[in-house]
Amino acid sequence: MRSVLPVGSLAIVEPTPAAQVEVGDVITFTDPYVPGKLVTHRVVQIVPRAGKPLAYRTKGDANPAVDPWAVELPGEVGRLAFQVPYVGYALVYMRTVEVRTTLIGLVGAFLLFGMLRWIWRRPVSSPLGKPV
Repeated sequence: MRSVLPVGSLAIVEPTPAAQVEVGDVITFTDPYVPGKLVTHRVVQIVPRAGKPLAYRTKGDANPAVDPWAVELPGEVGRLAFQVPYVGYALVYMRTVEVRTTLIGLVGAFLLFGMLRWIWRRPVSSPLGKPV
C-alpha cells in the first residue's frame, strides 16, 4: 500500500465512530504502551474477538513491520482527513529551546527597533509650542 502520510507531515483528523473504521484507513489513537502519546498509523487488519470489541492491527507507512499490538478503539477515533507536508517538522523544531529563544529575540528586536524609530521621528516642541 502506498504511503499517504510521509514522515514530517501534519495530519489533520476528523472524529469518526470506531465502527466505521476500515482496513486501509489512517487513524490516530492513543499508544497502548505510552499513555498520553498519540500514534497515527494505517489499519491493516480488523480482528474479531469473541465477546469483546473489535481489535485493530496497525502499521506505520514508514515502518517495515506491523505494530506489536492490536488496539481496542474507544467510541470515536481520529481518521485522516488531509495532510500538510513538512509542517510537522516545523512544529517539532518550534518546541526546541534554540528556536524559541531565537523567535523571542527577533520579536524583542523588532519591538525595540519600532519603539526607537517612533521616539526618534517624533517632533520635539519647545516650551513656546514651536518645533525645535
